[in-house]
Amino acid sequence: QAVSGGELAPSHEQLDFTTLPSIHSQMQMSGNGEVLVTTSPDGTGIRTFNWDGQTWNELAPAAYGTTGGWPSQIALSGDGTTLAAHSHNAHEITLFKWDGAGWLQAGNPIGGYGTFFGSFSPILSLDQTGQTLAVGQLRDDEPPQGGGGADGSFSVFQFDGLSWVQKGQKVFGLHPDDRLGTGITINSSGDY
Repeated sequence: QAVSGGELAPSHEQLDFTTLPSIHSQMQMSGNGEVLVTTSPDGTGIRTFNWDGQTWNELAPAAYGTTGGWPSQIALSGDGTTLAAHSHNAHEITLFKWDGAGWLQAGNPIGGYGTFFGSFSPILSLDQTGQTLAVGQLRDDEPPQGGGGADGSFSVFQFDGLSWVQKGQKVFGLHPDDRLGTGITINSSGDY
């Protein structure tokens, strides 16, 4: 939306999701408002759309779901060229880069990120260029901090051109129910 005459007004054509064949559970938009990503838990995976100045056009889908089932969390880089998706079933995060014609997987999936208690998926955040990924887990309590179940944690990964490398150690909440990582966001340059 944009401000017009002191009031909010739509800045783009409305995308009619009622015509799409599934219920979309999450949406992410690029910083410039020209790329929109949405997920669907009914098995259709991830759909992406691009604003061309007049209308929303669906882009080629990410090759997602062959081993992992439906995506439970997604993140889109600020420039709209990198997409991160957490697999509910495979317990991993897969990242894709847009090459102008399609979404290509970038590096191997990052493993070890299951859902906690069957429903709490990790929170994902990408920087502006999609080179740095922050992952928060509100129910992560390894090692246990006083026996609580929601200490929480966050980890940061950086893409080196071939693979995603963890930057530093995983950081845990200090107390039970800290829920560190609940609302994690990384800045545009990826340094905090």
